[in-house]
Amino acid sequence: MNRFFLKYRKAIVWAIVVSFVLGFVGGSLFRRFSPPQRGSQEEVILVVEGEKFTRQDLGAAYRNLINSYIQLYQAFGQDFNQQLQGTEGVFNQMRYLASAAEGLIRDTLIRRGAREYRVPVSARQLSQATEESYQRALEQFGGDEGTLAEYLRRTQGLTLEQFRAQLRASEELRLLEEGLRRQVVGPIQPTQDDLLTYLEEHQDRYQSEPEKIRVAYIKVSDAGLADELLAQAQLPETDFLALAQEHSEDPQVELDWFARGGSPLPLAVEEVAFTLAEGEVRLVEEGGAFYIVKLLAHRPPVVPPLEEIRDQLEEDYIRDEETQRWEEWYQARRQSAQIQVNDPLLEAFLLYPTDK
Repeated sequence: MNRFFLKYRKAIVWAIVVSFVLGFVGGSLFRRFSPPQRGSQEEVILVVEGEKFTRQDLGAAYRNLINSYIQLYQAFGQDFNQQLQGTEGVFNQMRYLASAAEGLIRDTLIRRGAREYRVPVSARQLSQATEESYQRALEQFGGDEGTLAEYLRRTQGLTLEQFRAQLRASEELRLLEEGLRRQVVGPIQPTQDDLLTYLEEHQDRYQSEPEKIRVAYIKVSDAGLADELLAQAQLPETDFLALAQEHSEDPQVELDWFARGGSPLPLAVEEVAFTLAEGEVRLVEEGGAFYIVKLLAHRPPVVPPLEEIRDQLEEDYIRDEETQRWEEWYQARRQSAQIQVNDPLLEAFLLYPTDK
């Protein structure tokens, strides 16, 4: 969340709450952002490249979004509705309403892009995708349409026919986006140099053995003593292990090979240890104690040669490149799109993700 909203969060929340009390807002969430004379459900609140969306349209998108969150939280035994309670809940409702509006914007731009690129979706293809999606939903209820129908009626106020219509619209958009993405991204054929560079930049993904180190350390609680021991430890003739055994408050003064996160040292101390050159000694203060750490040995990560992992490397490179090209296309389209928001508060919440 951006700094502006964090700084003025309480003021924004209470401004919304006060607006409820004064009657500045209507009786439903979707009439809370304009004076009553302009707050009807038929009022156009969002225009995307000439396509108009009313408060009713935005309300439907909001409800769909909230229902998806409710189902997700229920899967983990949690109650999403708590996110919408109290003054904090009012703020969250606005955030989710802005997310719903952003979804309408994205859907519109995807559909327009698909038309421009002439992405085909046949009736047969759409019917098949819709039926497969419906069957997957039905499986969650043991294949019993009656149970599914009752669940939809109780939780979303939908009939089976309305649910199928929603699935069809969702599948159509998915197929359009997939087709548009293929057109936008185009063919990707990485060269040897591309793969070598990618491997160098993402070595941590392909390590057969992680980077490891061996260290010795002295732990003391007195700052003056720590400075004295550091000076001694840095002398070439000093036996560090003997010095550690004599002064360290920890009985263990030498740690065998370990990877990141694999030692009993505090994380901040361990991070410093991984930056040392072999034989280097460093003093680190952490958690009220002083650690004099010496790197005894370093073992670099083991990364298989490119030819051994070429297939996986190509797959990962293509996937990441596809994602980057698609996101760049969409962000450019989003920034250049003609978008009109007819409500200042909603507009502010739409803007804040990019307001640094």
